[in-house]
Amino acid sequence: MRGELIDEQQAVRVGEFYAAGFALGGGSHPAHGERLELHTFKLRDGTIIGSGTAGQLEGVFAILGGTGRYAGARGRTSRASVIRTSAETGPRSSC
Repeated sequence: MRGELIDEQQAVRVGEFYAAGFALGGGSHPAHGERLELHTFKLRDGTIIGSGTAGQLEGVFAILGGTGRYAGARGRTSRASVIRTSAETGPRSSC
C-alpha cells in the first residue's frame, strides 16, 4: 500500500506512507484476518519505521526507529487517522 501523508490543518502534503502486510491467520483473504504490518513514513527530514499486528480495521504499531531528524525515534502509532481514497490522488492519510 502507498499513500500521501496530509497535514489537514494546513492542507499540505507532508510525506508518503508505504506499508506491507503478511497474513498470520483467520479469514479467507489477508485483509480479513490478523496480519503483521511493516510501515514506512517518508517525511522531508527523514524516515520513520513501524511494525505491529492488525485486525481488519484496527491496530497499534511500535515505532522501531528512524533516519535523519527521526533517528532513535521510539513510540507507537495506531490506525486513528482516516485513510481516504481519491480518484485524483490515490490513497491519502491524515496526520
